Amino acid sequence: MKCTICEKPLTGGLDTFGAVGEEVCESCNADLQYEPESPMGHDERGPYDVMYGHFGGGDPRDFTPDYELCTADEIERWKADVALAESGETVTAPPAGQWFYDKDGNPTMHVLAPKYGIGTYKIRFEDGE
Repeated sequence: MKCTICEKPLTGGLDTFGAVGEEVCESCNADLQYEPESPMGHDERGPYDVMYGHFGGGDPRDFTPDYELCTADEIERWKADVALAESGETVTAPPAGQWFYDKDGNPTMHVLAPKYGIGTYKIRFEDGE
């Protein structure tokens, strides 16, 4: 993959914060957002790419917890929601973060509390992309 700014080859896969899919060009220091040229996989629901981190919400069948890092409660919540989804119910996992505000409405703290912990998740491609 080449930098879209200076067109020199990119060598990394992680930025300084460890965010998968974001790169910083070592030649021109441009922040780049990774856009895969083609999906990594395809299943009965269509094409997808795979990422690692906290599940951002959506269909729980698009997530697999990291069994070494997740708590038993997180894994059980995930399994229960997958079972509901497999039975035909619409289950949507909520986003993982919540903001807290002071009395004037200014954000004071962000808490990350993902329902399923951390693991791999599928990014779905729209048809034709």
